[in-house]
Amino acid sequence: MTPIILYISLIVIAYGSSSSLASEKQFCQISREMEANCSRYTYEALKPLLVYMRQISEEINKSDAKDKEIKELQNKLIQEQGNMLINNELRAQIAFQQATIDRLIERINATTGENCDNCKSELADNTVKFKANENQLRLVNEKLAENAAKLQQCELQVIKHAQKVPNSCVAFGESAGAHQIQIPGLDAFDVLCDREIAGPGWLVIEQRFNGRESFNRDWATFRKGIGSFAGDYFLGLEKIHRLTTDQFNELYIHMERFDGSVDYARYEHFVVGNETDKYRISFLGDFSGNVRDNLRPLLNMKFTTEDSDNDLWMEGNCANYRQAFLHGKFHDHETTDYSSIYFNYPHTIKKLIMMIRPAFKK
Repeated sequence: MTPIILYISLIVIAYGSSSSLASEKQFCQISREMEANCSRYTYEALKPLLVYMRQISEEINKSDAKDKEIKELQNKLIQEQGNMLINNELRAQIAFQQATIDRLIERINATTGENCDNCKSELADNTVKFKANENQLRLVNEKLAENAAKLQQCELQVIKHAQKVPNSCVAFGESAGAHQIQIPGLDAFDVLCDREIAGPGWLVIEQRFNGRESFNRDWATFRKGIGSFAGDYFLGLEKIHRLTTDQFNELYIHMERFDGSVDYARYEHFVVGNETDKYRISFLGDFSGNVRDNLRPLLNMKFTTEDSDNDLWMEGNCANYRQAFLHGKFHDHETTDYSSIYFNYPHTIKKLIMMIRPAFKK
């Protein structure tokens, strides 16, 4: 009798016996014992089957691994076969080229007379074509080099414009001289920076010291600017307007006399209006200096030139009558002429430098 049949018989017998038990408690206890015995015998009966199934699973896994390994080997074999085909093709090409070379050598050695001339002519034609191709290649390379240089220059310009350009001389610190700045509404332009007179960061808007530039000029010239950094110089009304309205600027006027003394006037805030407003001095801050505050009377007065009369003189044009004050005529000696450059009359100015610099608002 097999264990399963035995257990079924035991269950039937137990069930029959259970009907005679006095209590349900005894029936439950017998049932638990029979269930435990049944589980043990069932496991013993199924154990060989489980072992067999585990073996089959291991064989399947081994088979999958072998299949994967076989596929990898097949792929490698295909690659090797492809490489062999390529190698065979290259060998065939090399052999063909070698054979062609050998035949050509034999023909050249056997060629005489007219045939030799034909060979020389053919060789000369091929040489000309080769040189033509060589020249063409040289021209292409030169063009490529030229384009590469242009591209590099463009990249440098892009990098330069990508960098932030300062809007005043303050950014250059102790580095005086010519620098480039940019302010809203204008392209970048060169300015003259000074650090000797009143410390670093000052931007020169006007200087007079050699008389090589006339300041009796028309409106367009004053708007654009006069002279160069090396001599008499005026930055230009439009640039001065934009500089003084772009940020809070102070004004410094440096004046050297012929007797060697030095005067100065300083204004903590200086603003020049726009062209529609005729570039009037629209604001002058607090004054300090060793001369009288002689710029104050010009506050709110408009700029005037020989071709644009904007002054308050009803009987004529001050620009036509005399170019005086700081835009007067340069003299190389002391004079009481009202047409000269002066700030504190009658002291003639030998050297004039006007500068602005950004300052903190008070």
